[in-house]
Amino acid sequence: MSKTLEEIITSPSLVREQWLSPELAVREVLAFERRFGAKHLMLACHAALPLILTPELVNLIHLNFLEEEQIPWVAEVDFLLSPLCRPIDEGLYEVEPSVREVLLVELENHFGFERPFGLAKFLKFYLAHKSDLKLRSEIIRTQRWIAQAYLDPDKLVEDMTNLLESSLSEKDNPLYVPETIQIATTLEMLAEPLEQTNLLTEYRYLINNLRVLAQMLYGNEEELKRKIHQEQEIEDQTKMGEGNLKLLSPVLLQWLENLEETTELRKDSESAKIQSVTLDLPIFYKACNPSQPVKNQQYYIDFSSVRSSDIIKTFKHHIAVISPDKPTCQLFTGHIGCGKSTELLRLKSDLEQEGFHVVYFESSYDIDMADVDVTDILLSIAGKVSESVESNNIRLHPGFFANLFTEIAGFLQIPIGFSTEAELSINIGKITTKTKESPKLRRRLRQYLEPRTSLILHSINQELLGKANTALKQRGKAGLVLLVDNLDRVDFRPLPSGRSQQEYLFIDRGDQLRKLNCHVVYTIPLELTFSNDCEILKDRLGGGIPPKVLPMVPVKRQNGEEHTEGMELLRQMVMVRAFPDESLEKLPELILEVFDTPETLDRLCSISGGHLRNLLGLLLGCVMQDDPPFSREALEVAIRDRRYYLLSSIDDDEWELLFQVMKKQTLRDDIEHNILMRSMFVFEYRDLHGQWFDINPILAESRKFQSLSRK
Repeated sequence: MSKTLEEIITSPSLVREQWLSPELAVREVLAFERRFGAKHLMLACHAALPLILTPELVNLIHLNFLEEEQIPWVAEVDFLLSPLCRPIDEGLYEVEPSVREVLLVELENHFGFERPFGLAKFLKFYLAHKSDLKLRSEIIRTQRWIAQAYLDPDKLVEDMTNLLESSLSEKDNPLYVPETIQIATTLEMLAEPLEQTNLLTEYRYLINNLRVLAQMLYGNEEELKRKIHQEQEIEDQTKMGEGNLKLLSPVLLQWLENLEETTELRKDSESAKIQSVTLDLPIFYKACNPSQPVKNQQYYIDFSSVRSSDIIKTFKHHIAVISPDKPTCQLFTGHIGCGKSTELLRLKSDLEQEGFHVVYFESSYDIDMADVDVTDILLSIAGKVSESVESNNIRLHPGFFANLFTEIAGFLQIPIGFSTEAELSINIGKITTKTKESPKLRRRLRQYLEPRTSLILHSINQELLGKANTALKQRGKAGLVLLVDNLDRVDFRPLPSGRSQQEYLFIDRGDQLRKLNCHVVYTIPLELTFSNDCEILKDRLGGGIPPKVLPMVPVKRQNGEEHTEGMELLRQMVMVRAFPDESLEKLPELILEVFDTPETLDRLCSISGGHLRNLLGLLLGCVMQDDPPFSREALEVAIRDRRYYLLSSIDDDEWELLFQVMKKQTLRDDIEHNILMRSMFVFEYRDLHGQWFDINPILAESRKFQSLSRK
């Protein structure tokens, strides 16, 4: 069995990575209720179920389900034009998928579990009797699937399976098949009602196929090819037809088996063509995905020259030169979306060239960032290290964990299905999957594990990290390095003790996280660098070394003048995603292949404020509107949508804080930081002369901020 494919199947779907995070979705819904009131929210909860809306459909839902609630008619327009929805065509709107999930939870909480079924019946009736619907066939099909998921989930599973099979069999390459993308997205949105299906095997088949396809579409296709062929070379007896892989389409399996041959044929075909520079739009679309770090080094741009220091070089020097044989713990922080993951992947590559075995993993896949404890982090680390060394045929089988799993199964009294023969990573994966799904189960597990934290840490160090280090060095490796990404996303949630979840984990328990018997780099929340306990953080978790902060790429200097070098690097970042095979020197000549004028590219870079994820998000907004060259008008639409999204959640007190930041270019304390920086209202910049703050340029152009500036 291919471990790579099994890992994809059992991991969270990459489709959801394209949506708002659950935390941001909740924030958007709360902001909507705060602005318009509970009655508006009541209508939004009902209207969310069909996903794709017209003003007429929202009006009919209002009349049929909420006529007695005395909701003002203006609520229909307010909802459609709010950040909870996004226009996709003239008179046509889509509810953001994560926001939809939050609204449907609220719907059941206030109206009971039967209300979604009533809405589904209404939607089915509406689609059957509305003969003059002027909607694209794929939109009508999505709405029919939504209704069917509640009313007849078995039939929907059958229909989706048949459509997927026919779509795959008609194409040589399963990527970019419209039906495949539609099924993958809709299946994720309908996960809850489809859990009621009796066709569990068929449902699992759908999920497995679509998660592998999503990995190819939204992930790194070349990396997938490399891993599969690497596994086939290691284990000649591998047969992709066992276990979970029995539930993969034969067409998809055949395509995966022929990846290497397909790649070579494509290379031969391309080399035979007359060399010309053309923009490959599907590849460009994937390269613009703002939720994915740069894994293809062709896309990497080194911004260290304008960020005041080369942080990754510092990390590497500390590990490889200063303390290669003694464990180190280093801290990395910055705005979410500013490029930390991309830089950590660069560090991984650099350290591997120095002979280290590097385990990089995104902790948010295993851990619920709204509810985290130290034992969650330690178990996640143990699982990922075990999985990584097992893939190199290093078998450890630590005895402590074998006994621990037996005790956990007895304590929790639920069938987790631990196996004494299974690898450590598989058993830990079963724990993290179960507990991430159930907060109640997570609390019970912590009650059992918390008194044993010291024993767990000791076992990880002695039986796992220590033995792994020894085995790796016997194979000529320089040592083991852990890069623990995404811990900066831990929620700033107050605990009963009065401390925040972030302070509890990284400050109060920081000394335990630092005691791992290998080199570790943790990403931590930027808020902690503004805490009154920042020195304690530095000593307990950083071992006396303060966190390294990755600032924004400057688009202007502190005095307001354009930052020429920063802007040039941002232009390169955009253009290299369009033409990764071209030299940096040639990219300026190709701007008109992507944008209508060079000024449109400059506008994109400048309005991003040097926040890399925001820049890619705006660029993706252009890609989704039209084919290149992208017009200035398309860019302004993307900017406007982003501005509306931000404006909806800012209150009067926050506007006043923003105005003060613009005047003074400083933040006073951690409270201001949590309000403004976590919400992406304010950006941090650094250069050789120091640190300063500035308002997000998209907000600076809003009418509200302009009126404040004139006072």
